[in-house]
Formats: sequence, C-alpha cells, structure tokens
Amino acid sequence: MHVCFCFQFNDKAVKEALDEKDGSERVRTRDVHATCSGADRPNCGKCLGHIDELIQEHPVHGENHPKNRNKIIPTLNCG
Repeated sequence: MHVCFCFQFNDKAVKEALDEKDGSERVRTRDVHATCSGADRPNCGKCLGHIDELIQEHPVHGENHPKNRNKIIPTLNCG
C-alpha cells in the first residue's frame, strides 16, 4: 500500500526501515520518513499519520511491546 505519494514509498519500505532499528531507542516518525524518502523533511505531510500507525503496529517499536507499555510519552497542553 502506498504511504507517501510525494516521495513514492510504500508500507513495505516503512516496515523494512523499522526492522533495521534495534529497538533500543524510540523511533521518530520523521526519521522513518527520512530513511524511506531520502529527503530531509516531508513535502505535504499527509503520510506522517500513516507512518506513525505503522510504527505503533510494529512488533518491536509499537505500543504493545513490553518495553513500551509503561513508557510515558509527553503530550502538549494546548488548552
């Protein structure tokens, strides 16, 4: 399935990029995009949500992996 139409990469490329990471650090969406696209930053950004979903579903980097279950991820208070 296509993930990024601007840079023409699919979910397989994202999964391969995630598989290359060892799981010792938190994976950032923009870093995965850079790996798959070869670009410094996204063009339109519509793909970032899909990349984030693929990260969360990944068996090592996802939210259900034991090392990530109790990790507190800070949120912005925009109120």
